[in-house]
Amino acid sequence: MRGVEIRVTFWVDATGKVVRVAIDPPIRDRKYRDEFTESMLSYRFHPALGPDGVPISATTTLVVTIF
Repeated sequence: MRGVEIRVTFWVDATGKVVRVAIDPPIRDRKYRDEFTESMLSYRFHPALGPDGVPISATTTLVVTIF
């Protein structure tokens, strides 16, 4: 997996907590996939803001390079 770029889409709730992730391309090794997913679920974000300035749920995608 070294040098592989993985697109991770995060579903973030209005508090900034990650509630779901999608990984592309999929990681075939089950143990590594589970550990990677758990790690991504532990990320925290500043929540997105709606037009009225109130925090809202949103998605964001980041590219992660495995080293």
